[in-house]
Amino acid sequence: MPTTQDVKSLIDGIAVGNWYKVQASSERIAKKLIKQGHTADGEWIRDTISKRDMPKYLQNSNDNMNYHITEPTTSFDDLVLPDETRKQIQRIFKEYNKRQLLRDNGLSNANKILLVGSPGTGKTMTAEVIAHELNLPLRTLRQETVVNSLMGSTAKKLATLLPTYQEAGVFPGVYFLDEFDTFASKRFVAKTANDREYNEITNVLLKEMDHINPDCIFVAATNLSKGFDPAVFRRFDMIINFPDSSTATVYHLFSNMRNELLENYTPSDEVLEQLSNFPPSVVKLLIQEAEKVALLDGRDIDDQLFLELCKDRS
Repeated sequence: MPTTQDVKSLIDGIAVGNWYKVQASSERIAKKLIKQGHTADGEWIRDTISKRDMPKYLQNSNDNMNYHITEPTTSFDDLVLPDETRKQIQRIFKEYNKRQLLRDNGLSNANKILLVGSPGTGKTMTAEVIAHELNLPLRTLRQETVVNSLMGSTAKKLATLLPTYQEAGVFPGVYFLDEFDTFASKRFVAKTANDREYNEITNVLLKEMDHINPDCIFVAATNLSKGFDPAVFRRFDMIINFPDSSTATVYHLFSNMRNELLENYTPSDEVLEQLSNFPPSVVKLLIQEAEKVALLDGRDIDDQLFLELCKDRS
């Protein structure tokens, strides 16, 4: 028979509006019922759970035209960040898990988070980690459906997609908006229709950010915050800065990725210095590239190999 965990997983998927979890849990239950001879019940579940028969509100909440919806597996331990940055992220977890206690005392959890840093410094991974650690689906906004050439429609679209108020169609989740600078430019005296459009986008964004649903976390990421309207910064509960690579960052990456291929290799100061010229995401790729060379070419992983890879990447 289906296990308690199967049922809990199904209910959790319904509660947070995660279609993929509902599908997977239902399929597991159906398989077990069929295997134990309850074929009619198992087939009924399979037929009923097909998307065309799902309640409309659940279909809307999982509209893949608006979001990429995923269940990240990246954990907090996978993040290679300074201790102060890690503490800020842990604070998000603590406040979300204790949000009802905060509400009962007239307070609210930090659920509007801005991630600022150069490309490849871990902003997207952090959004994934927040979703994973809080057991929430990650809903990454498809910008191509929001930013379009139809004048006046972008601002209206943005207003309908952000998880605001206590609306019935809003499900708990981490709502991630990358390249946030696209929507948060400084307002200025409008001289053209395009000027008015950009101002309207910023106005709508500021209005909606005041009402993010407390069961949701809105995460925005950017590497171009200088052009933001000053009022945008005031809307965020927390701003987390992501530093560029350092020799310490690179060393921690090696420690986190250590396996049988790397167990006998300790990078020299020269290698650490060379790798620190690249963002963490590229450093991880270079380490993986060295592992591939070791496996496919039968070569030892050593300083010379990494210096060659750094030179090729420059």
